[in-house]
Amino acid sequence: MTETLLECIPNLSEGRDLAALEKLWQTLAEIKDLKRLHRTSDPDHNRTVLTLAGPQESIREAVHTLFKWAQTQIDLRQHLGVHPRIGALDVIPLVPLSGISQSEAIAFSKSLGAEIAERWSVPIYLYEDSAAQPERSALPDIRKGGYEGLAEKMQDSFWQPDFGPSQPHASLGASVLGVRKLLIAWNVFLDSTDLKLAQNISRQIRARNGGFAALRALGFYLAHRQQVQISMNLLDFEQTSLFAIMDTIRNLAAEAGVEVAGTEFIGLVPRRALIQTAWEYLQAENGPVMAGLLEERLGSADTL
Repeated sequence: MTETLLECIPNLSEGRDLAALEKLWQTLAEIKDLKRLHRTSDPDHNRTVLTLAGPQESIREAVHTLFKWAQTQIDLRQHLGVHPRIGALDVIPLVPLSGISQSEAIAFSKSLGAEIAERWSVPIYLYEDSAAQPERSALPDIRKGGYEGLAEKMQDSFWQPDFGPSQPHASLGASVLGVRKLLIAWNVFLDSTDLKLAQNISRQIRARNGGFAALRALGFYLAHRQQVQISMNLLDFEQTSLFAIMDTIRNLAAEAGVEVAGTEFIGLVPRRALIQTAWEYLQAENGPVMAGLLEERLGSADTL
């Protein structure tokens, strides 16, 4: 019998109080059948991304646990960070992995959204595959204006939430929740403090400005690193490869006399995306990719 696994990747608007975050991480360990897969925090973004997985009831309990924690730990009226956000639990993506269909995951997201709104008095916006209307499916559109502009934005009837009150929660703001594809969150650091350079490169590579398909990108300056960062979400690695993006960033930075200082992934990355990157870098002509891997071949029924 296939194990039911729903991935949940909550983004918390807290990345500096590591002691409080560690206590939260240990509290999540007490939830039955919940798999704690990964966590990462950043002080400049003032944001933490958790990667969790489990059956629906485990995810439900985990999300309510996060809101209970956020009630005492996060106040957006005092929150500062370079990353856009409208909520303490800014976005709660759900990805069906096994034992649960897309339609079942969407139904669960709507049930969970209604519960959150009722229990915590937080407005909930459904996005991506859970969105009720395509004009409200993209996260950047929902988040535009940030927490600071949310109350005014919600006066427009178009931006009334799917569930919950018609104005933001004073300290928790609003949350965006929904089912989406596997997404790769990826940052590239440049050996430079030139924010305009990072913003210019981000503008050239992202989809909405005619760059790579399915890629979102923003440029930030990170004070604790004294470097600029190109922060990216690759919504579909089948459309655009990591190699193509990285190669372009290197070339655009080099034109300005700047080198790439390093990269980091936020959360987990599908193995296939990394294998695809290696294949492109090596210009391997044989394929498909997985057929050329020793471990994959040994694990198949026919090893010849």
